[in-house]
Amino acid sequence: MIFKSQLRRQAILHFCLLWIPGIIIAGVGSAYLKTGLIEFLMVMAGLCTLGILYWLLQSLVYWLAFILFERRVSRRYIYDYLIVNQYPAPNDDRPSAEEYFLSVVRNTGRKRNINSGFILLNSSAQS
Repeated sequence: MIFKSQLRRQAILHFCLLWIPGIIIAGVGSAYLKTGLIEFLMVMAGLCTLGILYWLLQSLVYWLAFILFERRVSRRYIYDYLIVNQYPAPNDDRPSAEEYFLSVVRNTGRKRNINSGFILLNSSAQS
């Protein structure tokens, strides 16, 4: 459970990590160039703009890496999990993962009903 004091500490820490370096850079730049408050604010705005551009570029690169590499790796992990846990092999003609898992649940339910000696009329009527 996260308490208000923890959230407050995290907010203060994130504020400091985000803004303090920019304030220091803008302050040193303004002092070195002997400029005023307007130039200090302009440097801060420029640093914020660079930070946003960097964040956008980094997000784009991460998404491209995920699309190119991680989908295949994730798909392989899921397929290995299905094999290890003895699920039936998924067919390529299934339109969605939801339909595959629903068919697994239906088939597992029928096997349990047949194995336990109880045959439900509803389950045989649905197929």
